[in-house]
Amino acid sequence: MKKLSNKALIIIILSVLAVVFVSLTGYSVWKNQVTKKEETSHMQPNEQTKIIDTIATPFNNTTMENQVDDITDELQNTTNEIEEDPNEGDVVEEKIELTKEEIKEAKVEKPKEEVKKSSAKYYLKVNYRQNVVTVYAKDKNGKYTVPVKAMVCSTGVDTPRSGVYKTSKKWTWRALNGGVAGQYATKIVGNILFHSVPYNKLGDKTSLKYRAYDKLGVAASAGCIRLTVADAKWVYNNCALGTMVEFYSSSNPGPLGKPSARKISGESASVRGWDPTDPDPRNPWKAYDKKKKEEEKKKAEEKKKAEDAKKKAEKEKEEQNKKPAITDSTDKKEQNDNTISPTPSTGNETENKKDDNNTSSNETTNSSSEPSNSPEPSETQKPSEQPTPSTNNVEE
Repeated sequence: MKKLSNKALIIIILSVLAVVFVSLTGYSVWKNQVTKKEETSHMQPNEQTKIIDTIATPFNNTTMENQVDDITDELQNTTNEIEEDPNEGDVVEEKIELTKEEIKEAKVEKPKEEVKKSSAKYYLKVNYRQNVVTVYAKDKNGKYTVPVKAMVCSTGVDTPRSGVYKTSKKWTWRALNGGVAGQYATKIVGNILFHSVPYNKLGDKTSLKYRAYDKLGVAASAGCIRLTVADAKWVYNNCALGTMVEFYSSSNPGPLGKPSARKISGESASVRGWDPTDPDPRNPWKAYDKKKKEEEKKKAEEKKKAEDAKKKAEKEKEEQNKKPAITDSTDKKEQNDNTISPTPSTGNETENKKDDNNTSSNETTNSSSEPSNSPEPSETQKPSEQPTPSTNNVEE
């Protein structure tokens, strides 16, 4: 079942409200008449007739019809004021039904024999399941086995699943079912065509149905083979009338794989009404992409610059943190060296040591009254030739 548009839903709602309003009005009239009738039952006949006529006058048939007409006009005016997004909804083309005559006219009954005697430069194969069109050229044996080009497409519900057909007509612009149009259309069989993604207006290259463009690569049409403008134009320019088109269905996209298509519905409204592949010099996509690329490059450079500055700052901070550690380590090393290494002795220290030893020996002699056995210092250790003072002169 097709999805109802916003316009249809609003019309239904307003229609229901109108019916309810008319019903309530009629009930109110009937209720008032009954009430007045009960109130006037005791009046004179002339008085009763006058009151009933007064009640009934505003609600006679003519008045009711005028009120209904006013409501209908209001509904119509409200509907006309509603502006729908031309890209809203998925229904683009109406159902395509091929007649037996159309199939018989275009179908190739004996493809192998036709291939042998065909003078067409190319042979097209449409993979329904993978939504890919592969173009083949002839090999040295005259068979179409050399893959030349692959094109992403959108097939549909009524796209043939099998069979070989010959192209028969071409149009630069073609009106399509559903009130839309396509560029570079090539007839395959019946109303099944190769053409661009649909446009909302015939001949208007700025009215592309960009949401439909985003669906290239999946089934989305009623039966036609939708292509990018560049691919549709390639078929239009390079595949002469009488070129054979084979339909099949396989999970294998083909020898050249499945190309991807750009998603454009999220891009600026100033460009998405155009097919990005349209070679028309007025196409704004080239300038748009160039500007966008420059902006992205600038952002990337600014980002890199900020990252480099951050790394530099981190490196400087790390070096500053290392400097105090190195100074402390050096100080500790010098302190350890001072502690471990002995201080070289001088002559004065040797003499002081000798005097201390002599004093100690003399004190020992006095206390023990025994001669000193300590050896006399060598000549190198004597500061002078003067005799050593007697211990008797040492005052305690």
